[in-house]
Amino acid sequence: MLKIFLLVILSFSQQLWAQENYKGEFENVRLENNENIRKLVNGILEIAVVIPEGTVIQMPKSRPSVFYNYRDESGNVLRSSSGFYSQIYIVSVTKENEGAFPPDKISQINSISNGLFISKSAIPESDNSIVFKPLVASPINSDYLFFFNKDGKSKINRNAYFTKRFGDSLNKSIDLGKLSVRERLKWSAIYEELKSAGNRTGPTPTDYLYIKLNLADKYTKAFELTGETRPKGAWTMAVNSTAVRHGFPNVPCAEFMSEMIRQAYNRAGYDFTEDFNYSKDNYLIWDKSAAVVNLANSLFKGGWIPWELNRYAPPIGAIMMHEMATSPGHTYMIAGDDGRFIMDNGSPAGRDLRATSKKIIDMMFNGGVFFLPPGIVPGLWP
Repeated sequence: MLKIFLLVILSFSQQLWAQENYKGEFENVRLENNENIRKLVNGILEIAVVIPEGTVIQMPKSRPSVFYNYRDESGNVLRSSSGFYSQIYIVSVTKENEGAFPPDKISQINSISNGLFISKSAIPESDNSIVFKPLVASPINSDYLFFFNKDGKSKINRNAYFTKRFGDSLNKSIDLGKLSVRERLKWSAIYEELKSAGNRTGPTPTDYLYIKLNLADKYTKAFELTGETRPKGAWTMAVNSTAVRHGFPNVPCAEFMSEMIRQAYNRAGYDFTEDFNYSKDNYLIWDKSAAVVNLANSLFKGGWIPWELNRYAPPIGAIMMHEMATSPGHTYMIAGDDGRFIMDNGSPAGRDLRATSKKIIDMMFNGGVFFLPPGIVPGLWP
């Protein structure tokens, strides 16, 4: 009994310490699935315990995140494009799980050295506002300037590699006005829908990305069975549904961008299978395109144009590929300010790369090439 009491006091003391040092508000979140709770061991996030559906955890409202490598259930050390939330505390489990998680066990877990971590994809979004607030430009840090000029132009030239991979399609300027009326209308409409969902320079409706999880599960399962697409809810559908159901919750970036593309076609009134289908070997479905290299190849086969970041300024809505557009890697959407604002599965509300650390840019945001529909021509850097 004394041991339990001491453990509870220790856990409570650590929680108070974190609260005092955090200086912000905390919130309780109910988990919608069984989830891995992790601990930091020698710089790698290891599984500490699997907590059941219905568990209530406490976390800072500001949701501070980290991007450590993690070990999966098979023992492989991987990196995550979603990231992890830190300063996690288990508050309670459901009544039917109290036998497996008595108070002393919860206190022991909460007392783990360096604190607890949980995948960002495991946590329902807390932003209940109807719009994403516009991003405000951050001061440029030296880490950003290691990779880019002040205006956003990449300092790395990968032309030889991309020319070999994409041939004459690389940086191919197609005059939108010289396309057929149908093509002109189609590509303009699809691109406008990409911009509408990805723009973080002004208020953007959150329903482009967020829907209820039960609906997301219903819609993503329907897509996998029938090919039916939806107009909105891309983040919840890709990150919290498809990636979780199929076992890649920490690396859903390519599936998120695939869903963004499918939904842009839907809202524009076009069938994405015109350009992405099995006959071209580029169908946008999780087991084909949920890897960065596969998504890049699918866009290329679908007629989308790859543009080099060290030559062209990426417009809002462009699909950017980290470094060589290979796997492991990362893919994300340009959200404004000539590529200095981005949005991705880990930062759906947007991120300013000028305030991002060298480690994170090097891991995920050192852009090499971006894709746009035919006829959408970006400007050259000055």
